[in-house]
Amino acid sequence: MTKIIQLTDLHIGSSLPFNELDTQTLYAVQELVSLENPDYLVLSGDVIWSHVPHSLQNFEEVLKFFDSLEVPYAVTYGNHDSEIFYLQNKVNKLAENGSNDLEKLLSENEELASFYYQRDEIDVYGRAELNDLVRCSQNHVCKEKLTVVNNREMYVVSIDEQTQLLIVDSGDYDETETGQYAYLEDQQIDWIIEQTQDPSKKSHLFIHIPIPEYAQAIIDGEAEGHQSEEVCSSVLNTGLYAQIKIRNSNIVAIYAGHDHENDFVSDFYGIKLIYGRCSGYNAYGDLSRGARVIEISDNSMTTYIKEFA
Repeated sequence: MTKIIQLTDLHIGSSLPFNELDTQTLYAVQELVSLENPDYLVLSGDVIWSHVPHSLQNFEEVLKFFDSLEVPYAVTYGNHDSEIFYLQNKVNKLAENGSNDLEKLLSENEELASFYYQRDEIDVYGRAELNDLVRCSQNHVCKEKLTVVNNREMYVVSIDEQTQLLIVDSGDYDETETGQYAYLEDQQIDWIIEQTQDPSKKSHLFIHIPIPEYAQAIIDGEAEGHQSEEVCSSVLNTGLYAQIKIRNSNIVAIYAGHDHENDFVSDFYGIKLIYGRCSGYNAYGDLSRGARVIEISDNSMTTYIKEFA
């Protein structure tokens, strides 16, 4: 059996040194890893806050922490890991519309206000700089079949001859402004399908932003577990789920994060749509913090939530 722990929405680093909530998160992760003794960890996005000073250094410190656990880990990113350009563009557009619009939004949006008032001290970086730090880490998994589309990394982690993980960066924000959050691009979907054509294998796909079918699972009454928050997927549905079905992909489960008040599992017409449990104390949400444990054997998989002690 292979045991994987999915950690999502850790949201580390509103300050450096880390504050009490960040320290609590890292201690809880360390205790859980010691208790569960997993074979792999998957960090499925929003590892850090990027709208604060020293965020790139915070990310480096988080990687050092995971290196110290001596468990192979895979990382992908969420909308908060490198959103500096998005926030700056938002501020610029509001400033063009007049100071009243900007002042009103700053009073309503704590994250944007934090960025605005500290913007001269905030690191300017994107996904590439995060990936450079990951390459220098000690215990990150080998990124097999690594491909980059529009600055988003995608790679495979081979567990054994029958099982593989796909780690895919689902982006941050919708550049078309049709909705708020990013959609998977056509080239990403083609890559995912290409990697999952071997009928002798089963693939598990990890992303940050859930696909729109998660919302449909709730509507259909197919979701089991907490479903206390609207599914914040992209508005544009670029068809990943349909392509998995039509093109006979061997994907058996998709894992997401992003929505802190959801942790449900849905067997959605033969493919499991699964949320992790929000893991970080330095973020919104009333659910007890924890992680998702995934146990994979030759012919079956089991998954459950493990709350932090």
